Amino acid sequence: MANPQIPALTGLRFIAALCVVIAHAVSKFVPMNHPWPVWYLMVEGLAGLGMQLFFVLSGFVIQYNYSGAIRENPFTGTFNFFIARFARLYPLYILGLGYDLLNSYSFYQTSPYLVEALPHYLTLTQSWVYMILGDRSLIFVFGVLPTVSWSVSTEWFFYLSYPLIRALLAPVGRPRTLVILAACLVCLAVGTVAMLVLNENMLTAIAVRAFGPLAASTDLQLRFVAWLIYFSPYVTILQFLLGCLLASIFMRLPAKVEASSQQAGSLVLALAIVWTVVIFGATFLVSPNVEAKSVLLRRVGTAFGYAPGLAIVIFCCARYRNSIVRLLGSRVLVLCGEASYSLYLLHLVVIERMGISSPLPDNLRTALGAASRIAFCILTCIGVSLVTWRLVEVPARYWLRNILQIRVRHPILGRSMQF
Repeated sequence: MANPQIPALTGLRFIAALCVVIAHAVSKFVPMNHPWPVWYLMVEGLAGLGMQLFFVLSGFVIQYNYSGAIRENPFTGTFNFFIARFARLYPLYILGLGYDLLNSYSFYQTSPYLVEALPHYLTLTQSWVYMILGDRSLIFVFGVLPTVSWSVSTEWFFYLSYPLIRALLAPVGRPRTLVILAACLVCLAVGTVAMLVLNENMLTAIAVRAFGPLAASTDLQLRFVAWLIYFSPYVTILQFLLGCLLASIFMRLPAKVEASSQQAGSLVLALAIVWTVVIFGATFLVSPNVEAKSVLLRRVGTAFGYAPGLAIVIFCCARYRNSIVRLLGSRVLVLCGEASYSLYLLHLVVIERMGISSPLPDNLRTALGAASRIAFCILTCIGVSLVTWRLVEVPARYWLRNILQIRVRHPILGRSMQF
């Protein structure tokens, strides 16, 4: 039988998507000249915060929803898992990719590297390899959609890796052991990112010899080390794995939570939120032009630093009941959370179509105008996402599952069921 739903986690999905939308909307509607003020850097940094929340939450939800089905029936459970995730990601993704290509063909110029890039996009492997095509990297070679669709490719890598992750976690039965493993994973992840950042010059030199001078570009969309740390699945999978570990701990604890534990859980949730905010602020309050340790703090923070605090937030929202959890589980936020994939994947299309030239907000009048434009744009993005979720995502997901998944006869109910 399926595990009970956790509405607060669906609400968190909306918060993650909203962080990305706010970051991109502000950068479009509030142009700034260099050097950017700290508040502007922090707003843009919300995209990275949202992505870490997405990846950790994805690991938690996948482990919580699918580990039991795969354990009970390894072949059928694994096959149906892949079909379920394909049906979740691919229909809207391919629709968005088709729109981008049609738009480029009709009004701009189709990329001359279409033949080289399209197979990667069609197979959702564009973030798996670093490749320079002309003056762009593979993950940004097309139009608006690829600016965010790299994460869909990265998520697909997580899903393909998940059966192995589940098998490795399955023998670990004690919650205390899982907590120790989670702590070790955090240390491993921070150490890995720090090592990569500290050896960035050496890695860049190797990449330049292999891929050309653009691998050393200051543009993060081109730079090899930025791809390795932020965009590729090979480091970000540690965030997904952290979510899987937290879900395993959650599933092995008693379902009933005592009143005293509820109070302690509310306190831990508040502290985890404060801790995440502090780490987030610290990564942008340091100057990027000072000593290497400040640069290291910023890189580690934006690559993994928010994940530990966010993991605790996710765990507390799943296990405890308080005003924050009730808010996240409200009908409005849950509905928006259901449409979070549409919101994330399509918001840039809306922003680009609505975006107009704006003056620098150097006084109250222009600042109010920019704020009103941003608010209207965000509301439009949410409205569009609700429509595409209902008209595209849901029907396509059910249709693909019905024709592709293997039905399993439940031994007690005596009727076939789908995962």
